[in-house]
Order: sequence, then C-alpha cells, then structure tokens
Amino acid sequence: MKKILSIFVFIGLFFTLVGCANGIENAIYQLEQSGYVVEQVDENFMTEYREEVSGLTNIYKIFDEDDNSLGLIFEFDDIQSLDYAVRNDDTYDYEYYENYIHENLLVITEEDSILNIIKE
Repeated sequence: MKKILSIFVFIGLFFTLVGCANGIENAIYQLEQSGYVVEQVDENFMTEYREEVSGLTNIYKIFDEDDNSLGLIFEFDDIQSLDYAVRNDDTYDYEYYENYIHENLLVITEEDSILNIIKE
C-alpha cells in the first residue's frame, strides 16, 4: 500500500513541477494566438524590485496589435516564491492579488480578457 501511495505522490509532484515549468510558455502561446504580443524585458527593467523579491525568474510585457502596453507577467521559480512575494507586499492585501495569479505567474493587467486567456 505504501508503494502505491508513494507512486501517486511522485506522479503528482512530477506533474506539478512540469506544469509550473510550462506555465509561461503556455501563457505566451495562448496570448499570441489571441493576437497579443509578449516580450521578455531586459535585466535592467525594475531592477530594484528584482533585488527585493527572491525567486523572480523573468518579467514579460504584454502588448496589443497597436503596440499599446497592456500589462506585465512576473514569472517566479515556483508557486511558493510567488506566494511569498505577494504575501510580503505591503501595497495590497493578498486577496487583491488572487485574481492575478495563475500557477507560478503574477499577471498585472486591467484587461480581463488577458487574465481569462492565461487561465484557460
């Protein structure tokens, strides 16, 4: 019985890790299929925030077809890093961020359509 339980725990952990690793690729693909442009920003963008937050992997900008900036995607190493960063932000309550979190991604935008596409 312990072997079966161990196998299920391992499989669950594996799919969780694979899902987080592919989260940004899936989000970018879905957004680009919907007509948006997603670009990774350079290392100098928001350097102070990058230094304050551990586990932040990359930051991406989201644009529409007219090159208007519509939001940002913050990619974290894992869900725990994202959770820690959000819970330690004194600007907003955690509940504020809940609608903007998907897997290991924090999506800051005022466009509900972008959030819906990423969460599909």
